[in-house]
Amino acid sequence: MADDDIALMQAFKQGDYNSFGILAERHQSMLVRFFYAQGLDWDLAEDLAHDVWAKLFRSPSPYVPAASFKT
Repeated sequence: MADDDIALMQAFKQGDYNSFGILAERHQSMLVRFFYAQGLDWDLAEDLAHDVWAKLFRSPSPYVPAASFKT
């Protein structure tokens, strides 16, 4: 799946918005659980996850596949 995530992110960087949607669906729950595990309430964890996706959507160019997409 890691290689697939990288390919999806590269496709998104080329303008394939569907690829971004697939990535967000695939990793949303993991990202929310990460923030929740930091001691935040569930609503704030969801808000922070949304902020991460929004930032990535607005500025995909800094992404470099040096590690797993999840990191």
